[in-house]
Amino acid sequence: MSQQFSLGADNAIALRPWISNADSFLQIVPTASGEVPVLVPDPRVKPTPLAERAWVTCLWSGSAGYAIDEWLDRAGKGGRANAAGDAGAGPRWHLKGGLKAVAGLSTRLSWWLGPWRGAVQVGSWPFSTTLRETLRDTDLIAVLESVIDCYPDRPIALRHVFEDSSPALLEALARWVFQRLPARVVYTLDACQAIKPKASHLKRDLALLARSDLTIVPDADFTAQDLERALDLYQIIYRQRHSLRNPDYSIEFLQWARRRGLIELLGLRSSTGQLCAFAARHNQGSTTSVPMLGYDLEADRRDGLYRQLVAVLVREAGVRQQKFDFSSGAGDFKRKRGFEPRLELTMLRAPSRWLQRGPGSLALSLACAGTSFLDLDRLIAAGA
Repeated sequence: MSQQFSLGADNAIALRPWISNADSFLQIVPTASGEVPVLVPDPRVKPTPLAERAWVTCLWSGSAGYAIDEWLDRAGKGGRANAAGDAGAGPRWHLKGGLKAVAGLSTRLSWWLGPWRGAVQVGSWPFSTTLRETLRDTDLIAVLESVIDCYPDRPIALRHVFEDSSPALLEALARWVFQRLPARVVYTLDACQAIKPKASHLKRDLALLARSDLTIVPDADFTAQDLERALDLYQIIYRQRHSLRNPDYSIEFLQWARRRGLIELLGLRSSTGQLCAFAARHNQGSTTSVPMLGYDLEADRRDGLYRQLVAVLVREAGVRQQKFDFSSGAGDFKRKRGFEPRLELTMLRAPSRWLQRGPGSLALSLACAGTSFLDLDRLIAAGA
Protein backbone atom coordinates (compact mmCIF):
# COMPACT_ATOMS: atom_id res chain seq x y z
CA MET A 1 0.00 0.00 0.00
CA SER A 2 1.33 3.45 -0.92
CA GLN A 3 2.13 6.11 1.64
CA GLN A 4 -0.76 8.40 2.66
CA PHE A 5 -0.27 12.09 3.41
CA SER A 6 -2.26 14.39 5.65
CA LEU A 7 -4.09 17.08 3.70
CA GLY A 8 -6.52 19.84 4.53
CA ALA A 9 -6.92 23.57 5.04
CA ASP A 10 -5.86 23.66 8.69
CA ASN A 11 -2.12 23.87 8.01
CA ALA A 12 -2.27 25.48 4.56
CA ILE A 13 -1.34 28.93 3.28
CA ALA A 14 -4.13 31.24 2.09
CA LEU A 15 -2.95 32.79 -1.17
CA ARG A 16 -5.42 35.70 -1.41
CA PRO A 17 -3.32 38.03 0.80
CA TRP A 18 -0.34 37.44 -1.53
CA ILE A 19 -2.11 37.06 -4.90
CA SER A 20 -5.15 39.29 -5.02
CA ASN A 21 -6.99 37.36 -7.75
CA ALA A 22 -6.37 33.89 -6.31
CA ASP A 23 -9.07 32.18 -4.25
CA SER A 24 -7.09 29.09 -3.29
CA PHE A 25 -4.96 27.89 -0.43
CA LEU A 26 -1.61 26.20 -0.84
CA GLN A 27 -0.89 22.92 0.89
CA ILE A 28 2.81 21.94 0.87
CA VAL A 29 3.31 18.18 1.23
CA PRO A 30 6.82 17.03 2.20
CA THR A 31 8.05 13.79 0.65
CA ALA A 32 11.37 11.95 0.66
CA SER A 33 12.38 13.49 -2.68
CA GLY A 34 10.98 16.98 -2.23
CA GLU A 35 7.92 19.10 -1.53
CA VAL A 36 4.73 18.63 -3.54
CA PRO A 37 2.50 21.73 -3.72
CA VAL A 38 -1.27 21.25 -3.81
CA LEU A 39 -3.54 24.14 -4.83
CA VAL A 40 -7.08 23.92 -3.43
CA PRO A 41 -9.74 26.55 -4.28
CA ASP A 42 -11.07 27.79 -0.95
CA PRO A 43 -14.88 28.14 -0.63
CA ARG A 44 -14.42 30.43 2.37
CA VAL A 45 -12.90 33.16 0.19
CA LYS A 46 -15.19 35.47 -1.75
CA PRO A 47 -14.24 34.74 -5.36
CA THR A 48 -13.00 37.31 -7.82
CA PRO A 49 -14.91 37.61 -11.12
CA LEU A 50 -14.35 34.63 -13.41
CA ALA A 51 -12.89 36.97 -16.04
CA GLU A 52 -10.11 38.01 -13.67
CA ARG A 53 -9.45 34.85 -11.65
CA ALA A 54 -5.78 33.81 -11.69
CA TRP A 55 -5.41 31.03 -14.23
CA VAL A 56 -2.62 29.32 -12.32
CA THR A 57 -4.95 28.59 -9.39
CA CYS A 58 -8.32 28.31 -11.18
CA LEU A 59 -8.67 25.47 -13.68
CA TRP A 60 -11.72 27.00 -15.35
CA SER A 61 -9.99 30.35 -15.85
CA GLY A 62 -6.88 28.67 -17.24
CA SER A 63 -8.74 26.54 -19.78
CA ALA A 64 -12.21 27.67 -20.86
CA GLY A 65 -11.71 31.27 -19.71
CA TYR A 66 -8.49 31.80 -21.62
CA ALA A 67 -9.97 30.16 -24.74
CA ILE A 68 -12.94 32.53 -24.65
CA ASP A 69 -10.58 35.49 -24.28
CA GLU A 70 -8.62 34.37 -27.35
CA TRP A 71 -11.75 34.11 -29.49
CA LEU A 72 -13.01 37.52 -28.37
CA ASP A 73 -9.61 39.10 -28.96
CA ARG A 74 -9.39 37.74 -32.49
CA ALA A 75 -12.92 38.83 -33.29
CA GLY A 76 -12.20 42.31 -31.93
CA LYS A 77 -9.18 42.60 -34.21
CA GLY A 78 -11.18 41.41 -37.19
CA GLY A 79 -9.11 38.24 -37.45
CA ARG A 80 -10.29 34.85 -38.58
CA ALA A 81 -10.06 32.10 -36.02
CA ASN A 82 -11.13 28.51 -36.22
CA ALA A 83 -11.16 25.53 -33.93
CA ALA A 84 -8.36 23.70 -35.72
CA GLY A 85 -5.99 26.64 -35.87
CA ASP A 86 -5.75 25.86 -39.61
CA ALA A 87 -6.80 28.40 -42.21
CA GLY A 88 -8.21 25.65 -44.40
CA ALA A 89 -10.24 23.63 -41.93
CA GLY A 90 -12.83 23.96 -39.23
CA PRO A 91 -15.69 26.46 -38.68
CA ARG A 92 -14.82 30.16 -38.78
CA TRP A 93 -16.21 32.61 -36.25
CA HIS A 94 -16.61 36.10 -37.70
CA LEU A 95 -18.92 37.98 -35.36
CA LYS A 96 -17.77 39.48 -32.11
CA GLY A 97 -21.38 39.46 -30.91
CA GLY A 98 -21.60 35.72 -31.50
CA LEU A 99 -18.43 35.14 -29.53
CA LYS A 100 -19.73 37.26 -26.67
CA ALA A 101 -22.80 35.04 -26.64
CA VAL A 102 -20.57 31.96 -26.45
CA ALA A 103 -18.59 33.57 -23.63
CA GLY A 104 -21.77 34.36 -21.72
CA LEU A 105 -23.15 30.85 -22.22
CA SER A 106 -19.87 29.31 -21.10
CA THR A 107 -19.90 31.44 -17.97
CA ARG A 108 -23.45 30.31 -17.15
CA LEU A 109 -22.51 26.70 -17.84
CA SER A 110 -19.52 27.12 -15.55
CA TRP A 111 -21.94 27.74 -12.69
CA TRP A 112 -23.92 24.64 -13.69
CA LEU A 113 -20.67 22.69 -13.76
CA GLY A 114 -19.45 24.41 -10.62
CA PRO A 115 -17.14 21.64 -9.36
CA TRP A 116 -14.73 22.26 -12.25
CA ARG A 117 -13.98 25.71 -10.84
CA GLY A 118 -13.02 23.97 -7.60
CA ALA A 119 -10.51 21.58 -9.17
CA VAL A 120 -7.54 20.70 -6.97
CA GLN A 121 -4.18 21.02 -8.73
CA VAL A 122 -1.37 18.71 -7.64
CA GLY A 123 2.31 19.42 -8.17
CA SER A 124 1.96 23.09 -9.15
CA TRP A 125 3.14 26.16 -7.28
CA PRO A 126 1.14 29.29 -8.21
CA PHE A 127 3.40 29.73 -11.27
CA SER A 128 2.86 29.36 -15.00
CA THR A 129 5.33 26.45 -14.97
CA THR A 130 6.37 24.21 -12.07
CA LEU A 131 9.34 21.90 -12.54
CA ARG A 132 9.38 18.43 -10.95
CA GLU A 133 12.68 17.03 -12.21
CA THR A 134 14.04 15.86 -8.85
CA LEU A 135 10.70 14.59 -7.52
CA ARG A 136 10.42 10.80 -7.60
CA ASP A 137 7.42 9.37 -9.45
CA THR A 138 6.49 7.24 -6.44
CA ASP A 139 6.25 10.34 -4.23
CA LEU A 140 4.14 12.32 -6.70
CA ILE A 141 1.86 9.31 -7.27
CA ALA A 142 1.43 8.83 -3.51
CA VAL A 143 0.42 12.47 -3.05
CA LEU A 144 -2.01 12.20 -5.99
CA GLU A 145 -3.62 9.18 -4.33
CA SER A 146 -3.95 11.05 -1.03
CA VAL A 147 -5.53 14.05 -2.79
CA ILE A 148 -8.05 11.81 -4.58
CA ASP A 149 -9.01 10.26 -1.22
CA CYS A 150 -9.12 13.61 0.60
CA TYR A 151 -11.21 15.48 -1.99
CA PRO A 152 -13.73 12.96 -3.39
CA ASP A 153 -16.11 15.77 -4.42
CA ARG A 154 -13.49 17.69 -6.40
CA PRO A 155 -11.94 17.24 -9.82
CA ILE A 156 -8.18 16.63 -9.65
CA ALA A 157 -5.71 18.14 -12.13
CA LEU A 158 -2.04 17.60 -12.91
CA ARG A 159 -0.41 20.14 -15.22
CA HIS A 160 2.85 20.04 -17.17
CA VAL A 161 2.54 16.44 -18.38
CA PHE A 162 3.87 15.26 -21.75
CA GLU A 163 3.49 12.25 -24.04
CA ASP A 164 6.99 11.15 -23.01
CA SER A 165 6.49 11.68 -19.29
CA SER A 166 7.43 8.81 -16.98
CA PRO A 167 5.62 5.57 -17.89
CA ALA A 168 4.95 4.91 -14.19
CA LEU A 169 3.20 8.28 -13.85
CA LEU A 170 1.19 7.86 -17.06
CA GLU A 171 0.11 4.37 -16.00
CA ALA A 172 -1.06 5.63 -12.60
CA LEU A 173 -3.02 8.45 -14.24
CA ALA A 174 -4.68 5.98 -16.63
CA ARG A 175 -5.55 3.68 -13.71
CA TRP A 176 -7.29 6.55 -11.92
CA VAL A 177 -9.21 7.52 -15.08
CA PHE A 178 -7.46 10.83 -15.69
CA GLN A 179 -8.27 12.26 -19.09
CA ARG A 180 -5.98 14.43 -21.20
CA LEU A 181 -6.54 17.97 -22.41
CA PRO A 182 -4.05 19.66 -24.77
CA ALA A 183 -3.07 22.69 -22.69
CA ARG A 184 -0.44 24.77 -24.48
CA VAL A 185 2.78 24.71 -26.49
CA VAL A 186 5.86 25.15 -24.31
CA TYR A 187 9.42 25.70 -25.51
CA THR A 188 12.60 24.01 -24.34
CA LEU A 189 16.29 24.46 -25.08
CA ASP A 190 19.43 22.62 -24.04
CA ALA A 191 21.27 25.77 -23.01
CA CYS A 192 24.58 23.89 -22.87
CA GLN A 193 24.44 23.73 -26.67
CA ALA A 194 23.49 27.41 -26.91
CA ILE A 195 26.78 28.81 -25.56
CA LYS A 196 27.97 28.53 -29.17
CA PRO A 197 24.58 29.00 -30.80
CA LYS A 198 23.64 27.79 -34.25
CA ALA A 199 20.50 29.95 -34.36
CA SER A 200 21.41 33.26 -35.98
CA HIS A 201 18.87 35.26 -33.98
CA LEU A 202 20.38 34.08 -30.71
CA LYS A 203 23.87 34.94 -32.00
CA ARG A 204 22.69 38.49 -32.72
CA ASP A 205 21.03 38.76 -29.31
CA LEU A 206 24.21 37.66 -27.53
CA ALA A 207 26.21 40.17 -29.60
CA LEU A 208 23.73 42.90 -28.63
CA LEU A 209 24.14 41.96 -24.98
CA ALA A 210 27.94 42.01 -25.26
CA ARG A 211 28.04 45.61 -26.53
CA SER A 212 25.25 46.84 -24.25
CA ASP A 213 25.86 49.26 -21.39
CA LEU A 214 23.29 47.46 -19.22
CA THR A 215 24.45 46.00 -15.91
CA ILE A 216 23.40 42.49 -14.90
CA VAL A 217 21.85 42.43 -11.42
CA PRO A 218 22.05 39.09 -9.54
CA ASP A 219 19.42 38.11 -6.99
CA ALA A 220 21.57 39.11 -4.00
CA ASP A 221 21.86 42.70 -5.30
CA PHE A 222 18.12 43.36 -5.60
CA THR A 223 17.10 46.22 -3.33
CA ALA A 224 13.61 46.89 -1.95
CA GLN A 225 13.23 49.50 -4.69
CA ASP A 226 14.28 46.94 -7.30
CA LEU A 227 11.59 44.54 -6.06
CA GLU A 228 8.92 47.23 -6.43
CA ARG A 229 10.17 48.05 -9.90
CA ALA A 230 10.29 44.37 -10.91
CA LEU A 231 6.69 43.89 -9.84
CA ASP A 232 5.66 46.99 -11.84
CA LEU A 233 7.40 45.60 -14.94
CA TYR A 234 5.67 42.24 -14.45
CA GLN A 235 2.29 43.98 -14.18
CA ILE A 236 2.94 45.91 -17.40
CA ILE A 237 3.81 42.83 -19.46
CA TYR A 238 1.68 40.07 -17.97
CA ARG A 239 -1.47 41.81 -16.79
CA GLN A 240 -1.79 45.12 -18.63
CA ARG A 241 -0.45 43.94 -21.98
CA HIS A 242 -1.70 40.34 -21.96
CA SER A 243 -4.42 39.28 -19.52
CA LEU A 244 -5.91 40.05 -16.12
CA ARG A 245 -6.10 36.29 -15.68
CA ASN A 246 -2.37 36.32 -14.90
CA PRO A 247 -1.64 36.26 -11.17
CA ASP A 248 -1.66 39.62 -9.39
CA TYR A 249 1.42 38.94 -7.27
CA SER A 250 2.43 41.08 -4.30
CA ILE A 251 5.86 42.00 -2.95
CA GLU A 252 5.16 39.70 0.01
CA PHE A 253 4.72 36.73 -2.33
CA LEU A 254 7.98 37.51 -4.15
CA GLN A 255 9.83 37.75 -0.83
CA TRP A 256 8.32 34.48 0.42
CA ALA A 257 9.14 32.63 -2.82
CA ARG A 258 12.73 33.88 -2.70
CA ARG A 259 13.17 32.82 0.92
CA ARG A 260 11.93 29.32 0.09
CA GLY A 261 14.26 29.09 -2.88
CA LEU A 262 11.37 28.81 -5.33
CA ILE A 263 12.55 31.74 -7.43
CA GLU A 264 15.83 33.52 -8.07
CA LEU A 265 15.76 37.03 -9.52
CA LEU A 266 17.93 38.38 -12.31
CA GLY A 267 17.81 41.94 -13.59
CA LEU A 268 19.19 44.40 -16.11
CA ARG A 269 19.97 47.90 -14.89
CA SER A 270 20.29 50.92 -17.17
CA SER A 271 23.04 53.56 -16.97
CA THR A 272 20.60 55.73 -14.97
CA GLY A 273 20.58 53.11 -12.21
CA GLN A 274 16.98 52.00 -12.77
CA LEU A 275 15.99 48.37 -13.24
CA CYS A 276 14.74 48.13 -16.84
CA ALA A 277 14.18 44.37 -17.16
CA PHE A 278 14.02 41.36 -14.86
CA ALA A 279 13.22 37.66 -14.74
CA ALA A 280 12.34 35.28 -11.91
CA ARG A 281 13.96 31.89 -12.45
CA HIS A 282 12.49 28.71 -11.00
CA ASN A 283 15.20 26.03 -10.81
CA GLN A 284 14.81 22.28 -10.30
CA GLY A 285 17.69 19.87 -10.76
CA SER A 286 19.31 20.63 -14.10
CA THR A 287 16.33 22.59 -15.45
CA THR A 288 15.35 26.24 -15.20
CA SER A 289 12.13 28.03 -16.11
CA VAL A 290 10.93 31.63 -16.01
CA PRO A 291 7.48 32.03 -14.40
CA MET A 292 7.81 35.84 -14.28
CA LEU A 293 9.55 38.52 -16.30
CA GLY A 294 9.11 42.12 -17.29
CA TYR A 295 10.77 44.91 -19.20
CA ASP A 296 10.28 48.62 -19.83
CA LEU A 297 8.00 49.17 -22.81
CA GLU A 298 8.92 52.87 -22.84
CA ALA A 299 12.58 52.13 -23.58
CA ASP A 300 14.02 52.62 -27.06
CA ARG A 301 13.02 49.60 -29.16
CA ARG A 302 16.55 49.51 -30.55
CA ASP A 303 17.74 48.52 -27.06
CA GLY A 304 15.98 45.19 -27.51
CA LEU A 305 15.39 44.69 -23.79
CA TYR A 306 13.48 41.44 -24.22
CA ARG A 307 16.14 40.12 -26.59
CA GLN A 308 18.90 41.01 -24.12
CA LEU A 309 17.00 39.53 -21.18
CA VAL A 310 16.49 36.21 -22.99
CA ALA A 311 20.14 36.23 -24.12
CA VAL A 312 21.45 36.61 -20.58
CA LEU A 313 19.05 33.92 -19.32
CA VAL A 314 20.20 31.48 -22.01
CA ARG A 315 23.87 32.33 -21.46
CA GLU A 316 23.69 31.81 -17.70
CA ALA A 317 21.70 28.60 -18.10
CA GLY A 318 24.43 27.38 -20.44
CA VAL A 319 27.14 28.21 -17.92
CA ARG A 320 25.15 26.30 -15.29
CA GLN A 321 24.66 23.40 -17.75
CA GLN A 322 20.89 23.64 -17.49
CA LYS A 323 18.00 22.85 -19.76
CA PHE A 324 15.69 25.81 -20.31
CA ASP A 325 11.92 25.26 -20.05
CA PHE A 326 10.62 28.59 -21.32
CA SER A 327 6.90 28.03 -20.87
CA SER A 328 4.49 29.25 -23.57
CA GLY A 329 4.03 32.42 -25.62
CA ALA A 330 6.20 34.30 -28.15
CA GLY A 331 6.51 31.07 -30.12
CA ASP A 332 7.99 32.55 -33.29
CA PHE A 333 10.61 34.46 -31.26
CA LYS A 334 11.61 31.31 -29.39
CA ARG A 335 11.72 29.02 -32.42
CA LYS A 336 14.05 31.45 -34.19
CA ARG A 337 16.42 31.16 -31.22
CA GLY A 338 16.62 27.38 -31.26
CA PHE A 339 13.87 26.53 -28.75
CA GLU A 340 11.97 23.31 -29.49
CA PRO A 341 8.16 23.22 -29.12
CA ARG A 342 6.44 20.55 -27.02
CA LEU A 343 2.76 19.87 -26.46
CA GLU A 344 1.92 20.19 -22.76
CA LEU A 345 -1.04 18.25 -21.41
CA THR A 346 -3.26 18.88 -18.41
CA MET A 347 -4.51 15.61 -16.95
CA LEU A 348 -7.99 15.79 -15.39
CA ARG A 349 -10.03 13.43 -13.23
CA ALA A 350 -13.72 13.79 -12.46
CA PRO A 351 -14.76 13.65 -8.77
CA SER A 352 -14.81 10.13 -7.34
CA ARG A 353 -18.40 10.41 -6.12
CA TRP A 354 -19.65 11.13 -9.61
CA LEU A 355 -18.46 7.61 -10.50
CA GLN A 356 -17.40 9.09 -13.85
CA ARG A 357 -21.06 9.89 -14.64
CA GLY A 358 -23.26 12.95 -14.48
CA PRO A 359 -23.23 16.27 -16.41
CA GLY A 360 -19.81 17.41 -15.22
CA SER A 361 -18.14 14.14 -16.16
CA LEU A 362 -19.89 14.20 -19.53
CA ALA A 363 -18.66 17.75 -20.13
CA LEU A 364 -15.10 16.66 -19.36
CA SER A 365 -15.34 13.71 -21.74
CA LEU A 366 -16.75 15.93 -24.47
CA ALA A 367 -14.04 18.55 -23.91
CA CYS A 368 -11.30 15.93 -24.12
CA ALA A 369 -12.81 14.32 -27.21
CA GLY A 370 -13.44 17.68 -28.86
CA THR A 371 -9.85 18.85 -28.41
CA SER A 372 -8.12 15.55 -29.17
CA PHE A 373 -7.31 16.75 -32.72
CA LEU A 374 -5.24 19.65 -31.37
CA ASP A 375 -1.68 18.59 -31.99
CA LEU A 376 1.56 20.55 -31.97
CA ASP A 377 1.36 21.63 -35.61
CA ARG A 378 -2.21 22.89 -35.36
CA LEU A 379 -1.51 24.88 -32.20
CA ILE A 380 1.63 26.45 -33.69
CA ALA A 381 -0.36 27.32 -36.83
CA ALA A 382 -2.87 29.05 -34.55
CA GLY A 383 -0.09 31.21 -33.13
CA ALA A 384 1.21 29.20 -30.17
